[in-house]
Amino acid sequence: LKGIVAEIFADNVIIDVLGVGYEVHLSQRLVSRLKIGEESSFVIYTNVKEDQLSLFGFADQLDKKVFLDLLKVSGIGAKTALNILGIFNAEQVQRAVASEDAKLFQTISGIGKKASERIIIDLKGKYKDLDLLSIVDSGLASDIATNDNYIRDAISALENLGYARGSVIKVIAKIKDQTDSLEGLITLSLKELACSKK
Repeated sequence: LKGIVAEIFADNVIIDVLGVGYEVHLSQRLVSRLKIGEESSFVIYTNVKEDQLSLFGFADQLDKKVFLDLLKVSGIGAKTALNILGIFNAEQVQRAVASEDAKLFQTISGIGKKASERIIIDLKGKYKDLDLLSIVDSGLASDIATNDNYIRDAISALENLGYARGSVIKVIAKIKDQTDSLEGLITLSLKELACSKK
């Protein structure tokens, strides 16, 4: 949707498209960038209910995708999903899910511990291809480039033993220089993980 910003409110704007005003719900982060009279364009999601039709606008397709993913989480509605994207961008949300950082979502008003954990549980599978984000953050990216199977096999093996991927990545990043074998990496990681549980 492309048009002129006619009015700006806390969580929505009126976009004038050839004389027709469209109410578009936006995240606070996006609203803060707009100015009345300027031309703006948004990627739109149309939410249709029995008695209501609402337009939700996003800066790009990634924001829209994460918004729709959040809507699929039990207990997360459109308002809460927009609140999340108003504080964190789409990549930060994906990164938090990939690294199982449930506490990040608890910093948002209206989201408690259970809702935060539900976001991680429900979305982890969707972002499996994005697990590299948490690996890059941990400093393991260059190691994976040269020892791809070596690092990934260790992560996979420890995950299969029931350890959270985020915890595994942090531990491997810490002790990877202490050994040069897959078996050694797994053994040392298990010791570190056991100590962190105490």
